[in-house]
Order: sequence, then C-alpha cells, then structure tokens
Amino acid sequence: MEALGRSLLRVFIFGLLGWSPVFSQITYFEQGFDGSGPFESGVPGSGQFDKIVKTNTSSFQFANSALEMTRSQNPDPKGTSGIVKAVRSSAFLPTPETLYIQLTLSVKDISTVTSNAVYFYVGENFNPNDNTIPGNLLMFARFSLNFTGAGVVVHDFQKNVNSAPIAPNTTFTLTWVLNNSAWGQVYKFPETAAVANYKVMPYRYDLWVNGMLLVDEATGYPLPGSGTPNPYSPSKLTNFEIRFRDGFGTLGVDYILIRDINGVLPVYLTDFAVSLVGSSVQIQWRGSQQPDIYQIQRSTDGKDFLTIGMLDSHGQGDEAYQYIDNGQDDVGGAYFYRVVALTAEGKLMEVSGTKTVFRHLKEQMPFVYSNPTEGRVIQIYDGEGGSDYRLFTKGGMIVSSTYGRGAAKEILLYPEFNISPGMYVLTFIYRGWPRSLRVAVY
Repeated sequence: MEALGRSLLRVFIFGLLGWSPVFSQITYFEQGFDGSGPFESGVPGSGQFDKIVKTNTSSFQFANSALEMTRSQNPDPKGTSGIVKAVRSSAFLPTPETLYIQLTLSVKDISTVTSNAVYFYVGENFNPNDNTIPGNLLMFARFSLNFTGAGVVVHDFQKNVNSAPIAPNTTFTLTWVLNNSAWGQVYKFPETAAVANYKVMPYRYDLWVNGMLLVDEATGYPLPGSGTPNPYSPSKLTNFEIRFRDGFGTLGVDYILIRDINGVLPVYLTDFAVSLVGSSVQIQWRGSQQPDIYQIQRSTDGKDFLTIGMLDSHGQGDEAYQYIDNGQDDVGGAYFYRVVALTAEGKLMEVSGTKTVFRHLKEQMPFVYSNPTEGRVIQIYDGEGGSDYRLFTKGGMIVSSTYGRGAAKEILLYPEFNISPGMYVLTFIYRGWPRSLRVAVY
C-alpha cells in the first residue's frame, strides 16, 4: 500500500433500521419437457415459449422427456428444408441485468457435416412470427453448434473458439453466464463450490461446456453489419431463442434453466464512481456485504492494472468508501480505475467495472488510447473539441465507421467490420483545423 502522496477516507453510513442482505434469485424459465405441456403460449408462463415453429420438412416433437428438433432434407426443391425454432419473445420480467443459463442437450443424429447448424441467441425484441435471423442490433450474445464427422462442436463467434467434439447421443451441459450490468459479477461454478470462484465483467459473458470454460469474458453486443454500432440497452437479456437452421439431424433439448446470477453469487460492490476533483481522482463505492479487503487499482491501458491502495473492511454492513488518488507524479493521459474485493486470504470476491478519467492534460491535444488497440472500438480523447472522425487504411481506403461520445466524453469510434492488424490513419477536425493521428491495430 502506498501511503505517500495519497490520502484515505472512510465514511461509515448506518441505516436507522440496520442492513440485512437479501438475495432473492429469480427463475425466468425452467422446463424439463417431462410433462404433458403445453410448452408454448401466447401469454407464456415461466416454462413456456411464445412459439415453437417448424417450416417445410423440418419438425419437432416432445418425446423421451425432451424437445426433439429435427431438420430433414427436402429433395425437391433443394434448399427448402426450413427451420425449427423455439423462441421466448415475451420479455423476462423483472428486466434482468444478468443471466445464468443452463442447457442440457444431446444430438441424436447427424446426417450432414455443417457449420453453425443450431444457433442459441439472447437479446431483445425477437419476433416469433418472423423466421429471418434476428439482427445483431437485437443481440447481446450468441453461439452455435457445428455438426462434424466426430460429433457436435460448440462454437463461439466472438472468441472464434470451438469445443472438442461431443459424440452423438451423448448428453452434455452448457452453462452461459451473461452480464449486462455496469458491475463485475462473481459466480459459483459448479454451483456446489464453497465460494464464488469465477467472475464476468460488465457487458461480457462466459460459456462452459460441461466442466470446461470454453469462453472467458467474451464481449457482448456483437457489431451489426450496418454502419450503426450496437448500442447499450437495459433489456438486452429479455429474450431467448434456439434455432435449428442448417444441416440435417436431430437435436434433443432435455432441460432449460434460466435464472439471474443473484442467488448463485453474492454482490459486494455497488455504486462505483470515479471523478476528477481538481488534479486528484476521487474513487467511491459502497460495500453491501463484508469482504475483508478492498484494493484500488489503476491502469494506463485498461488491461494491466496496478494496486495503488488498500482499505480494510470493518464489516459494518452498508458502508460508503472513498479513496483519493493525488497522482502528482503522473504524466498526462487516460487512466482507468477499478476496485477489487478480496477475502483476508486474498481470494477474489468481486471486481468492479472500469471507469476512465483524463489527468494532467497541460495541452488539450487529442490522442488515441489504448494505442495499439484491438480495433473493435477506437477511443479518442479530444477535450470535446473534435468532429468529423474518419478512419483510413495506409493505402487511403476509408474504413466504414460510426462514432459517438462515451460516459467520460471520449470519442468511441466503431469500425463497421472487424479490421485487420496494421497501421491506420484517423483524420478529424479539431477546433476548426484538420488533424490526423496514427492508430495501430494488433
């Protein structure tokens, strides 16, 4: 802990009635298909889809305590074999900020080798009567099942990773943990774990195949094919769909359980805020339960964080904490802050979201941060003095992009498509004058 140049303040706030933690887990959907149904309804209950659709030669049935979805080849004309989809388009209520989805499945038959045979979607505003694929603007996340000669393979689009093949007629479980909140969430996996042992950061998701973590904190909100970025929506976790749309075979859906993370995990950090006060940075949060230690961490690139201070928890229930980072020796630029809750033994309990401030900027000249960047989103500080941002390749070709301002008044520029590693040129107008910056993409 660095005491020099930094001051610690702790403010204890006690409610007149005290504070008692209550974590009521919400079950949004649960179905084992072992009853007589009905399994779909125009006004669905917690175990019903809005609609289960079959077109052309595709079909479904409820048999062997499962929803069996079959896609069969239509010999004439080809390419008209249709789809099977089960969609929950009536919004989950209350609106979830997190979801903990568990699916027990088996592929009964694989008649053709096909990539992306079956899709799983979570998003909003799905239309049960529209059989076209929901657009990315409606999506929080998606993954698929590939049919291979060795069995079924789970494929994630954001990370572009595949599971090992799972043999036909082998039951497997997928656990999908999604976080649309502004806070880092911790959860138990498996649920029998003694303490919460995994985390998922804001607007990201994890995907487990049986006991293997296939996808670790993939980014939600997939970029659309149009020039418009996929904007944040508080209802991005309210719809769910399974769609068998390519290849031929039979998928058995044995069990679906959709809950919020609450109840699977405790929450320790709330109301995390970072603000610039003069030349210092004020970090504030509330502790809703009793971790033993809070670490305050800072980064200059948003990836590698260093601990700049620690606070001990007094375990008094609902407490407000504050930490002041004077940072008199810091150079000008973007700084990222977060808070980490730990046990006395150093075990992770929760990580807050990341907040950005801009410090010690003696000249208000624009700059790109982080640079190099992954290229999915390019962040620019311009003191709110820039406009007309455009991204070009070294060869002078314009990269179709959109941009807007983020919470810290920074520019967030979104390329329409994933861009290749290399050097790019960012042009813009700054206080009436044309300017340009180089952007390295890795």
